[in-house]
Amino acid sequence: MSRTIIYDSNYNDITDEEIKHREETNKDNKADEDEAATKVINAVNSANAKLNNDFTRPNHYCYSSIEPKDAIRTWGLNFNLGNVIKYVARAGHKAGESKISDLQKAKTYINFEIDALIEESKKYKDEDNIQSEQKE
Repeated sequence: MSRTIIYDSNYNDITDEEIKHREETNKDNKADEDEAATKVINAVNSANAKLNNDFTRPNHYCYSSIEPKDAIRTWGLNFNLGNVIKYVARAGHKAGESKISDLQKAKTYINFEIDALIEESKKYKDEDNIQSEQKE
């Protein structure tokens, strides 16, 4: 009967029992590594899903059937007026932000829009005055 002689890294003869023990240990280690890797993958996937949800559907905007982004798009609002809707809608709903703070931000964007409209009307009045002067 011939026996294959197996040596370890130090060229020591390894018995059949030692080979079985090492194979079982390797299986156990592989199973532990697989379980640990699965836990890490699941944790990363869970964190990514939460991050994606927090980013795309934050609670402070999604407490109602109408999301501000949808209203802004549907109504064709510009940047200033869109921000007014955003801050009014989330007032009192975003953690760490007071209702007053959000309403002050909305007020700021209302003022930006009013200022822009005043400047725009001055521009048109100036153009009208130039055109009437040219006709005379």
